[in-house]
Amino acid sequence: MPFGKGKRFAANIPTALNEVIGGWQLNTITTLESGTPITVTTGNYYYEAPNGTTSTASGSLTNRADVAKPLHYTKSLHEWFDTTGFVRPPVIDPNGQTSTFTRPGTLGRNTMVGPAYRDLDASLFKDFNVTEKVVGQFRAEAFNLTNTPAFTNPNGNLDNCSYANNVVTTTCSPNLGTDSGSFGQINNTRSHSERQLQLAVRFTF
Repeated sequence: MPFGKGKRFAANIPTALNEVIGGWQLNTITTLESGTPITVTTGNYYYEAPNGTTSTASGSLTNRADVAKPLHYTKSLHEWFDTTGFVRPPVIDPNGQTSTFTRPGTLGRNTMVGPAYRDLDASLFKDFNVTEKVVGQFRAEAFNLTNTPAFTNPNGNLDNCSYANNVVTTTCSPNLGTDSGSFGQINNTRSHSERQLQLAVRFTF
């Protein structure tokens, strides 16, 4: 930084004061990332039981979901994308308890993206002489200086969605009063992504 003897500012200050304000080094690392890919998947389907009620069963494989309408991002923690835009692909025997999907879902792999990531790390270093052969360095470091939340991807499992009346033709209903589904919701932040501060002293000899 341009302060202290031999620098642009305060070049003629006394030696004692130079030890305080001179010799500082500022370092920054800025990370800007777009969202990581998401694929909406499903492994279940609805079937009509003999008593006329609808139930859910597991397909033989996990499949991509079908796109029911144009994809739309609402970008809230409770609903990162419009969860009503996805349905389960058809199965071979829709009225049986054991079946398999007839084809892959129409949603492409990694078609959608999660929240972007923004991070600013910064540090202040200052070297000081201990002896003729020993140099010390004081460090003040901050990780995620702005304490910007780093959210994980939303839940991309269509089977974690709440459906009204458990009917296959009913779209996902995240706003139901009894909603316990987590499909499309963001429930976590990246591990150790909160702001962290640390001080250190290093000696080189």
